Amino acid sequence: MLVRFSLGMQQSGGPESAQIQLLPKVGEFLSLTMSLIFAFGIAFQLPVILTLLGRIGILTSKQLREKRRYFIVVAFIIAAVLTRPMS
Repeated sequence: MLVRFSLGMQQSGGPESAQIQLLPKVGEFLSLTMSLIFAFGIAFQLPVILTLLGRIGILTSKQLREKRRYFIVVAFIIAAVLTRPMS
């Protein structure tokens, strides 16, 4: 889907518009693909991990409710640190 989206963003040049062409590098493409797979893997495993922690008594739903604001802030901080700037 990512490749189809990227290819769909190409545009042929005309007299008043610039040509936009996808020129992927294999290393950059593989890096992006692996990062996305890793991120989605962690995101989809989080409910399983929280359920297991609840079953063994480390976490309770009350603790999760009380600390929700902090978890959201931490999630934004982690996202900001892991998101690399485009160069």
